[in-house]
Amino acid sequence: MKNLHKQKKTIIYSITLLAIVSLSFLTYNFIAKGATYGWLQASWSGGADTGAVATHTDNQSGWTKFFSKDSNAEITGEGKITMTTGTQDVLEASSAEFAQGSFSNVNITINNSADEMKFSWTCGTNKVIDSAGNSYSTVLIGTQCWMASNLNIGTRIAGTSNQTNNSTIEKYCYNNLDANCTTYGGLYQWDEMMQYTEIAGTQGICPVGWHIPTDAQQHILDDYLSPSACDPNRVNLWSCDPAGTALKSGGSSGFNGLLAGYRSTDGSFASLSTSAFFWSSTVSGSNAWTRVLSSTNATVYRYEYDQAYGFSVRCLKD
Repeated sequence: MKNLHKQKKTIIYSITLLAIVSLSFLTYNFIAKGATYGWLQASWSGGADTGAVATHTDNQSGWTKFFSKDSNAEITGEGKITMTTGTQDVLEASSAEFAQGSFSNVNITINNSADEMKFSWTCGTNKVIDSAGNSYSTVLIGTQCWMASNLNIGTRIAGTSNQTNNSTIEKYCYNNLDANCTTYGGLYQWDEMMQYTEIAGTQGICPVGWHIPTDAQQHILDDYLSPSACDPNRVNLWSCDPAGTALKSGGSSGFNGLLAGYRSTDGSFASLSTSAFFWSSTVSGSNAWTRVLSSTNATVYRYEYDQAYGFSVRCLKD
């Protein structure tokens, strides 16, 4: 009987992942960016092949079929899943004992039938991932799904420079230290955050399926956390007690409002660990509406600030 020596094969596949999610009250319908997952197929198992018949004229039995699979593929995006063939590198050596000479015969089959699947995404349980691969916890407050940490995407520039419309997301880090962005998130001028549009509720620099909250949506958050009066039209006033306490880091809402300070219009930084400033996407003349939290105040401040300031950003689920 002629024997076929075990063969070493290395095959690399690439799987492109996209997503579709259909959920109810605590979940959301959306399509998000996909991800690419690849693995090196080098650990092979052998087993009897009962379905295939060898075509060698002198030996049509006694063959061993080698196979491999990866059981560790994980889906980190949301949506429809499609599969595409990546590069293939196959090395096969056959036995010299074959009477008809030494040869190799390679047959590669890739099953692309798994072209769609669905999975559940739940606010408060699952994270959201931005275009740079940074992940953020989420929190459901009332009917709104918020990021539970400040957005931190982009390339740091000096506080003395203005952010520009140059196809690169730019950010400030408090006192020009990357470590402060890691802890508190980036600080953004209004135009950069909005990606140079004035459309309220735009995606801006938020991940796909998320957007910059409007002034009205920020009020919904304030009002939900305040059993007392909460004036949506207040200007230069603290109100909505005790929403400020609930929104700050360690507060009952889970919003975890970090007191990240701000970048001033002259390029300096101030108020780290004492205040937090959160842009809305709603303009007021040449300014934009903003919510402020303070370490010494249980309420929330509403004011229209110059768009050249650098403030924190929290994204809201569409």
